[in-house]
Amino acid sequence: MNWKFISNNWFSAALVLVLLLVMIRNRGTLNLPALPNVQPKSASTHKSEQAHSEFSLGAEHVRNNHSTEISESDARSFFKRFAQVAISERKKFGVPSSILLATAFLNSHAGLNDMAIGSNNFFLIRCSEEWEGDTYAADGLCIKKYESAWEGWRDFSIHLSGQTWFGALKKAAGKDWLKWSKGMQGKDVSNIQGYNQKMIEVINYYRLDQFDKM
Repeated sequence: MNWKFISNNWFSAALVLVLLLVMIRNRGTLNLPALPNVQPKSASTHKSEQAHSEFSLGAEHVRNNHSTEISESDARSFFKRFAQVAISERKKFGVPSSILLATAFLNSHAGLNDMAIGSNNFFLIRCSEEWEGDTYAADGLCIKKYESAWEGWRDFSIHLSGQTWFGALKKAAGKDWLKWSKGMQGKDVSNIQGYNQKMIEVINYYRLDQFDKM
């Protein structure tokens, strides 16, 4: 062993060793991009927005067993939980992340709806004759029950992509979430009265379009 070479180059050798140890320690770690903080716009910037950092779905949200008001902390927790899966589903199926997030947010009342909690079905997708999985019944409705929330998100993407209107809308709307929201009007993705307008308000209020760019 050339000890003279090592003694003359000990610093470089030590630096290489440190770098190797760092690489080994971080091996297998998946570094996801940091998600932006979801900050509601101030009431003065949008006429339809609330002044107290709360978003109201209105009394007609018949499938909600909680208060009609959703606090900022509840909303932030919901979007933080599902932002990454919405981005992943957008990349695979082409539906804007903002549309998916707003739809799940409305249908599940920010994840607070008892039906969503009990079934992992945040889109409240109804049972079908072809469905062979578990079901959840409440308020006279039969909805699909999933083992995980992710399974529910994926099934909703598959459900949308299987609709006869999906291909034409995807081609016409592209990445424009507003065109998607208007194109989905009357397509039976929610039984909330005024769903499409509320979806637009939610996306604007919580600036969900930021997730369409990630």
